Amino acid sequence: MANRSTFPTSHTHVRTRHGADEVIASFLMRHFETSARPVIIAIGGPGGSGKTTFADKLRNRLPSCGVIHLDNYKTSRSERQMRGLAGPHPEANRMDLVAEHIRKIKNGISVTIPLYDSTTGDTGSFEEYLPRKFTIAEGEISTYPQFRDLIDFSIFIDSDLMTQLSARTGRDVKVLGHSMKKAITTFLTSNLTDFTIYGADGKQWADVHLFCDSEYHYSLEAVKITQLKEFGEILDDSSVISPEGLIVPVATPFEKDLSLCQTAFITHLSWLASKGVNRIIIGGTTAEFFSLTFAERMTLLKLAREYFPGLVLFNISADSLATVTEYAKRALRYGADALMCLPPYYYANAPVDGLIDFFSRIAEISDLPLYLYNFPKHTGNPLTAELLKRVPHAGIKDSAADLTLIPHTPRYLLGGDSKIIEAYSQRACGFIPGLPNVFPEPYLQLEDSLKAGDQSRSWKIAQRISVFKKSLPAVSGIVVVKQYLNNYLDSYPVTVRPPLYSGASAAIDPSIRLH
Repeated sequence: MANRSTFPTSHTHVRTRHGADEVIASFLMRHFETSARPVIIAIGGPGGSGKTTFADKLRNRLPSCGVIHLDNYKTSRSERQMRGLAGPHPEANRMDLVAEHIRKIKNGISVTIPLYDSTTGDTGSFEEYLPRKFTIAEGEISTYPQFRDLIDFSIFIDSDLMTQLSARTGRDVKVLGHSMKKAITTFLTSNLTDFTIYGADGKQWADVHLFCDSEYHYSLEAVKITQLKEFGEILDDSSVISPEGLIVPVATPFEKDLSLCQTAFITHLSWLASKGVNRIIIGGTTAEFFSLTFAERMTLLKLAREYFPGLVLFNISADSLATVTEYAKRALRYGADALMCLPPYYYANAPVDGLIDFFSRIAEISDLPLYLYNFPKHTGNPLTAELLKRVPHAGIKDSAADLTLIPHTPRYLLGGDSKIIEAYSQRACGFIPGLPNVFPEPYLQLEDSLKAGDQSRSWKIAQRISVFKKSLPAVSGIVVVKQYLNNYLDSYPVTVRPPLYSGASAAIDPSIRLH
């Protein structure tokens, strides 16, 4: 279990920028659109792999959908203990009753489902279940061979052993009152012995494989080759927007207590999309990534993938190769479209060969396009033509505006807005200023005029931006952005994390705007 790089020969690896629940729901609604009979969906996998949570996610996306939890069909705890049976063992479950109920549901007949009481360890009550368009049967046994002829579509969810262990022992200790020793013993028997014997081959039979990480983020990893064509129509990323033109480095809102304000972040993402912004960076300098924890940066990426419909670049910069590598691995699972990375930012004037080794290792471990990030003001390590020549990369974001680097990179993205037209005249293809967080319209107009080759209009728009920037006080651009967002979007907080200082926003006149 949990060998993520290995799939049965009957399956092929896939990657999608959309959520697994969204993709699977789209497939199911299309594939079974004309089905006259109720559709049965199995969600199986080892204990503690997030089956119940994903079942709820999928149910919320499907019309006329219900969930049957197969844990309710367990035999009594006393019987299992007497016979020495763990939960995944077929004889620890009422397999015949499960099969009978699934058959009836497929034929449109209601059933009376037992409800297992974990306190007493036996059936405590019953509940009527009415058939509907989709029924999800979730539980360890749902992908067992005994039910394969009854299932219309199956999903196998895997996770690493530590995630399974944490979930299983947490439940056994907190809910059932077991000692940690007993909980671990139960885990070893259930997950590593019985499920491996009776349930592991469900992965080969399942139509799709998901992986659930320790933060209960689900990624679609593989589909049956026979399903690939139909999935391909949903997963087709040919319409994915290229990293070019305007790319907005999204700011991070903080509450007064310095915690993330997720509500304001989601509101801002939706607002940017409504204004026509198609490309964003998450966790960049404007986002105060240097003040964010690992978990916070991953939370921002997850929210961006869920609430922003366009291209998402993710900054994986950190002060150690190990941390950067972990960001890169997670970014792939969380749906980032490309990575962006600074040189490590403590050891200034690092040896060129060391920097090349640093970046080359990152490029080697990730399937995502890697954009190198040049900001020597903060890192003390400028990107050079030699480095760009020797490191595999998709392009650079250059906040130093060193236009001499343009011929040495496949794709040049200018950080800031002071040299946009000049950079474009030398083959630059994009620009990444902070002000479009709150004033996207002029920059989108500039993007259109540059794409059309309208030099006169481009210069006029650039001049308008320059005049506005000169009217701003000499304070951090991050503070300026948040002050204006506070005036544009209700309840957007102006708080920044130290060493930045939000009191500087008092010098800003929000009545002066960029139109």
